[in-house]
Amino acid sequence: VWIILIYNIKLSRSFSLEIFGRLSLTRGMPKMHHFSSTNGKFNKVGATINKMLADDELSSDDKEVIRLLRGPIGNQATRPDTKAIFVLSDATCATAKSVIEKSLKQFNGCDERFAVKTKTVTGDEDDDDCEVLQTKLFPFCREEQDVADVIKKAASEQNALVVFTLANPSVREKASRMCELEGLVYLDLLGPTFSTMSTFFKRQPIGLPEGTDNQEIRRPRTLSDKYYRRIEAVEFTLKADDGMAPWLLAEADIVIVGVSRTGKTPLSIVLSQNMGLKVANVPLVQEVAPPRELITDIDSRRVFCLTLNAGELHRIRKNRLKKELEDKKDLSNYADRKYLMKDLMNARRLADDNGWTEVDVTGRAVEETSSYIISVLNERFTDISEGIGRVLN
Repeated sequence: VWIILIYNIKLSRSFSLEIFGRLSLTRGMPKMHHFSSTNGKFNKVGATINKMLADDELSSDDKEVIRLLRGPIGNQATRPDTKAIFVLSDATCATAKSVIEKSLKQFNGCDERFAVKTKTVTGDEDDDDCEVLQTKLFPFCREEQDVADVIKKAASEQNALVVFTLANPSVREKASRMCELEGLVYLDLLGPTFSTMSTFFKRQPIGLPEGTDNQEIRRPRTLSDKYYRRIEAVEFTLKADDGMAPWLLAEADIVIVGVSRTGKTPLSIVLSQNMGLKVANVPLVQEVAPPRELITDIDSRRVFCLTLNAGELHRIRKNRLKKELEDKKDLSNYADRKYLMKDLMNARRLADDNGWTEVDVTGRAVEETSSYIISVLNERFTDISEGIGRVLN
């Protein structure tokens, strides 16, 4: 008869220990006897183990069992308590999720995936890691009972934050009150926004979740001019990609230029699709003069020259060549450091000579570069001129 002792520690409002013991192995199915901790008999076992660890009273065999449960024993710092963010929404949780993603980046590297990794911390290291975090999404909570069920779950956690986006003012107020009664930290993302906008517009919001089918407020869904303008902008951008149609440059709202592999095409697509702008992009190659139309037919304030750190550009070009050539021998100087340095210098010289705006995209997401360009355009074209002014406003 083999006797196996397995410790199973669960993190809830307080630590509880369930011990499964006396596993009798026979020729048939194993029989397991379950000792429950619901009567509180083993509630203090976790604390006792912690004390025994601190006093070094455990045998080597016991330490091995606990190591399997908790990780290495020694100079490792105590693992922080898990914190939980309960996100509830009357729709898809997308708004709250986006806010939390951006907010977590401000706290010691916590990332948007909500899975915060904790490194092993020894006595001579700084414990600057993120706390262990779980984020739980509860979409389409539109009734008070739905909200109450989620808050009950949050109250059962040791460290919980409740974040909600609820359009219905009655349900929103009940959610706040429930959290207060349960002693939970909570964040109402939409309430303050609705209050401020109500004051500004001098009327109350409709208080209905997105997608609610209500005959009194439903408007016929028609394809607006804005929709067709975006379709037209995307079609134009595809035609004017990579300098394929220089005769179209005069019709462009924005022209993106730059050396190869600086992200001209992705940026052009984002600007056209999100903002309804007609965007053309033109590659700058040191052996080839730029199109005449780029110099003579375009307002230089609408031309943006993308540049990139030389080391990053070298890495990108090298990887591209590796994929394209595979086993073939590289006979080009496309990824040569001296060549790409001259490429970048040539692009910067053209930008200076023609008054183009230089934008360094090193380490920048496409959306970030897009937002920057839009902000620059809004500053330059305050007279709402036709073309850019019409589209952006």
